[in-house]
Amino acid sequence: MRTFIWLTLLAAACYGCGGTEQAADKINTLAKEWDAATMEVTGAVNRIAEVQETVNETLNRLIETEQLTGTPAQEQQALRDNLEAHSENLAEYAEQAFEFVNQWQEGAEQLDKLKTGMKTGELPGDTKGQLQNLQDMISTGRAKAETWHQAAEEAEATTDRAQTLMQ
Repeated sequence: MRTFIWLTLLAAACYGCGGTEQAADKINTLAKEWDAATMEVTGAVNRIAEVQETVNETLNRLIETEQLTGTPAQEQQALRDNLEAHSENLAEYAEQAFEFVNQWQEGAEQLDKLKTGMKTGELPGDTKGQLQNLQDMISTGRAKAETWHQAAEEAEATTDRAQTLMQ
């Protein structure tokens, strides 16, 4: 009977260690993904800010320019309208990015708590749920970064066209 109790306790201890090891592996993997996604999100946020500034500067120069040599007035107006639309879109994306970065920071804090819990051996009972939430944030962050990059590319193309015409 004693042997049975010891074997049961040993099996339970091993099972518990395996769960902790598995959680540690998941946390470490997620932390690497988080770092990579952070770079993507940060790059997209910075690019939106830079392109927004360039679009606004170009728009102001275009408005100040009365007539672009060799460019029909209708084309100039269309270019101005496009730049204004890009400026508005980028302003909206910049606001969204600011809000998302705040959420991202909260996620980073949550991940840090999980990493600390992993080191101390005191993981919360909802570790699996927290890991899933963070994984979802990574997916959302990558999707948003892609959208922001596309918006920046479109705005840059219009800006390049305007700058070429103003030379």
